[in-house]
Amino acid sequence: MVVLIAVVILVGFFSLQHYGTDKVSWLFAPIVLLWFLLIGGIGIFNICKYGSGVLKAFSPVYIYHYFRRGGKQGWTSLGGIMLSITGKIQFLLLLISFLNVISVGYSSQFTDRVGH
Repeated sequence: MVVLIAVVILVGFFSLQHYGTDKVSWLFAPIVLLWFLLIGGIGIFNICKYGSGVLKAFSPVYIYHYFRRGGKQGWTSLGGIMLSITGKIQFLLLLISFLNVISVGYSSQFTDRVGH
């Protein structure tokens, strides 16, 4: 089911691509905003319900132990983490472009230079 929904979203992106980034961002940015608000709300709910012990993960001591224990595979997993962060940055740029059309130019400058 998740794959089907992802395919529908991708087909929607590509079918609307000829309208330009501005029109697509005005359509999908509210969806992304709702997505981030729901994720944040669920996170805050779970922290309140199950305790704030998960916030200890922000301590740099844990990443030190992770890399020391994981060795080379720990550093390899960092690549996957960085890829997920950059994907979230693209969503944030889409959200920003909904609020500020000028940022569409900024985001297109960054994405145009990625492959070159």
